[in-house]
Amino acid sequence: MNTLDTKHESKAIADDRVLSLLPTTSVSTKRYVNNKLATPSSSIVPAGLFSYGGEPEPNYLPLGWSSHTNPEGRHYFVHGTRPSIVTEECLYVHETLARITYWISRVNQLLADKRIGLPDTVELFLELCEMSSSCRYYLIDHATRVEFWLEDASTDILELPQIVSTSHLKHKFEEHYWSHVEHFPMHLGGLKARIRDEIVGALVQGCTDQMTCDVAVFPYSREQCSQFLSLIGSTGSGDITDGNVIFTLARISSSIAQQKFNAHFGQEVVRYTRNESILGSPERKRSWLMAICSRILFGIPDTYVAKFEELYVDKLVHVSQWDTFISSCREEWKQLISWTFALLISQLLLLLNPSASRQLSLAGVLLCTAGLVSGASLLVRHPEPSHQPQALIENPADYFEEAWSTSFGYELLGSVFALPKALLGWVIALLVVEGLALTISLTSTSVAGGLMVAIALIALIIRAIVPGRAESPTFSSVWESLKRFCSLSRQKDTEGSCIV
Repeated sequence: MNTLDTKHESKAIADDRVLSLLPTTSVSTKRYVNNKLATPSSSIVPAGLFSYGGEPEPNYLPLGWSSHTNPEGRHYFVHGTRPSIVTEECLYVHETLARITYWISRVNQLLADKRIGLPDTVELFLELCEMSSSCRYYLIDHATRVEFWLEDASTDILELPQIVSTSHLKHKFEEHYWSHVEHFPMHLGGLKARIRDEIVGALVQGCTDQMTCDVAVFPYSREQCSQFLSLIGSTGSGDITDGNVIFTLARISSSIAQQKFNAHFGQEVVRYTRNESILGSPERKRSWLMAICSRILFGIPDTYVAKFEELYVDKLVHVSQWDTFISSCREEWKQLISWTFALLISQLLLLLNPSASRQLSLAGVLLCTAGLVSGASLLVRHPEPSHQPQALIENPADYFEEAWSTSFGYELLGSVFALPKALLGWVIALLVVEGLALTISLTSTSVAGGLMVAIALIALIIRAIVPGRAESPTFSSVWESLKRFCSLSRQKDTEGSCIV
C-alpha cells in the first residue's frame, strides 16, 4: 500500500499505549448512529449567492483526499491511493484527519511486517473508536466481491452467524461487499454491464420461482421482482456510471447474497422452501395449561401457532409473507370488531328487557367489550405493512424472538391472536342461551326445545358444508357456504319439480 503523508501523525497519538486495529464488518459500523444534533440558526444570505456572487469558499482537504455524498445524503471521504481508503469520519476536523492518517500508517506497517501485497482492486475502510488507541477496519476486494481482514478473526468476534463451510461463508462476505458498495457508490467510476445482467438473471429466476411455488425462498415477491426488472431495464444496457444506479443494484445484490447464505446455496443440505427447517428444532412438550386454554378458545390458537411456525423457520422470516399474513389478520380483526359491536348492541337491548336474564346480558356485555378491546389492541400493535416506517414492528424476526417462550412456545401469542374470534364465539353461544331462556319465559319449554333442535341442525349443516382446512374458517367463508348450501337446495327442488 502506498504510504500516505503522516505529518499530522505526531499530534494524533504521542504516547506508547497499546494500539489496536479492530476488525469489523460493513454491516456493523456506526453508519446509522447519530450522536449529534443539528443546530439550525438564522443567517445573512450574501447577494447573488450561488449565482453571480459565486459559491462560498469550500473546505480544503490534504492532497489525495476527496469528499463525496452517497444517495442517502451521507458524506464520506476517499483517498485515491491504490488500494484506496474510505472513511466516514469528518476529515475537515484537523484532529480527526490526524488520527485517520496515523491509523493509515499503522495499516501500512502491518502490511509491511506481514509482507502482504494487496491488489489495486482492494479498498480499506477505517472508523475511529471513542478511545484514540483503537480503530475499526475492514477491506473489500472489487475483483472477488468479498470482505476480508489482515489477521485471523473468529466469526463470533465479527458477529457473523454460524457456518457449515468456507464456501457458505463466502456468500456472507459477498453480502457485506455489496453493503459497502451500497454506502460508498459515488467514487467507484462505474460497474460493468455484466453485473446488471447477473442481477437481472437472478430477479427473473426469483420471479419465476415465486410465480410457480407458494413457498419459494427468494427474498422478493413476484410484484417486487417485476418492479425491480422494470427499474433496471430503464438504466440502459451499457456500463453503469451513475452512483444512484450503483446504489440500487448494490442493495438488491446484497439481499440476493443474503438469501443464498440463508438457503445454504451450493451446500450439501439446501433450503428449497421457506417453510423447510434444515437446522432442526428441539421437541417441546405442550403444557396442560395451554391445552386447556386452547380448548376454551375453540382451538383457534393452534391455527395461529401453526402459522407462526410456518412463517418463522430456523430464525428466518420473509417480510413479504409476514406482510401478507398481517394484512389478512387485520382484515379479519376489523370484521370481527364490527360483528362484536353489533352483538354488543343486542346485549344492551336485552339488558333493557325485563324478561331477559340480567346476569346473562351483563356477561354478554363484558365479553363483547373484551372482544372489542382485544381486536382494537391487535390492530394498533400490528399496523398496515404499507405503514411500516411508522410501525411498532420494524423487524418480524425480533418480534418472533420476543414472543417465544421456553415453556409455551408461541401458544401465548397464538392465544392473544385468537381472542377476538374466540370471544365472539362465546358471545354467540351466550346469545343462544339468552334466546332460549327468553323463549322459555315467554312461551313454553317445548318451543324452546324445538328451537334448540333447529340451532343444532344449522350447526351440523355448517360443519358439513365448510370443507376441512388447516386454517380456521372465517365468518365470510361460513356465510358463503350457507349461500352455496341454499342455492344447492333450490337447484335440487327445481330438478325434482322437472322430474314430476
